[in-house]
Amino acid sequence: MECSWPTIKRILKKMRDELGAPVRYDKKHDGYIPVHQKISMPQPTPPCNDTN
Repeated sequence: MECSWPTIKRILKKMRDELGAPVRYDKKHDGYIPVHQKISMPQPTPPCNDTN
């Protein structure tokens, strides 16, 4: 999957601001990694399977 740099920056901002999941750049891995701490992620709503 390829993303533009502005898209990646928006995703990182959303992770930090809305989900409380901080990330940081790591030179060793040449990329962004999560800052390890306990966070709570919203649970996805299961699809409705009405068969009536």
